[in-house]
Amino acid sequence: MTEEATFPNIRPDSVQRSAQYDIRDTDIQSHEDLSLLIQLMFEFPERSFYLYSREDTGIKSKVLGASRTGDILIAISEHHFYEHPKFKDDFVRIRRGRTQFDWEVEVLEKSPAFVRHTLKLSERARQRLSDRALLERMRDGDFTDHEQIIRTMQSMAKLMERHPGPFRGLGEEEIRTHFMLGLGAKYQGQVTAESLNSRGKTDILIRSGDRTVLVVECKIWHGPKALTGTIDQLLSYLTWRDDQSAILLFSRNVRFSGVLKEIPPTVRAHPKFAKQLPNLDETTFRYVVRHVDDDQRDISLTVLAFNVPRPT
Repeated sequence: MTEEATFPNIRPDSVQRSAQYDIRDTDIQSHEDLSLLIQLMFEFPERSFYLYSREDTGIKSKVLGASRTGDILIAISEHHFYEHPKFKDDFVRIRRGRTQFDWEVEVLEKSPAFVRHTLKLSERARQRLSDRALLERMRDGDFTDHEQIIRTMQSMAKLMERHPGPFRGLGEEEIRTHFMLGLGAKYQGQVTAESLNSRGKTDILIRSGDRTVLVVECKIWHGPKALTGTIDQLLSYLTWRDDQSAILLFSRNVRFSGVLKEIPPTVRAHPKFAKQLPNLDETTFRYVVRHVDDDQRDISLTVLAFNVPRPT
């Protein structure tokens, strides 16, 4: 009589859980297939993505093109993988001369070998998808704290543009007060003016508990040199933990389009400029700049430009 094999009563030191996607190269044949794969890699960065291609043909799918453009990185390529004879869409690694079971010998003799490629989403592709997700959230009304505040300020400035009468002749401080009142009503107890933060007093400071949500400077447009100085001033107000900033830029120029054209090159020329992000609209510009004391620390800078009434 043959006794049944029993698993020894051993308690493991640890149990590691992981999630992975096993993808056949033949599954990614269209742009839609590739887009879905990239979206999954973006949404689940903690998961492993493996692409299996036949050893005798190599990668033939759209993944090859994505690797050439730098969107997907093929981090590791491992050989000696075969389709499992019993479990569909499962692969097992079998090396010649190291088989333990008869079925492994049979698989080696009858089945094609595969290469397992470990796929990683490049930082460039991840940043592009992050920017796209931000734009979609803001356009759909699903905002984080600082995004909601920026949208609120956009609405308040557009009110000034549509109803210019009460705002004619207002100076920088009076315009700031207009925004303070509107933001204060919406974010009660969180908005302060001329608040000490780091090396100076910022025009508008918005906090949530002990966390700074947004640091804002209000300026009337006086040309590129003045905008450069405003960026210097704003960055000096940010502590190491502050990573969201904005400049409200009010133009009284007749040719507002000319002002809008001067903003991007001025910001890009700043020594702390890192990169330009997609604009939220034709008068709202987004950038990444470096912290004044730490070039490894990224700061989000949004420049909101508005055409305000000229004094009569």
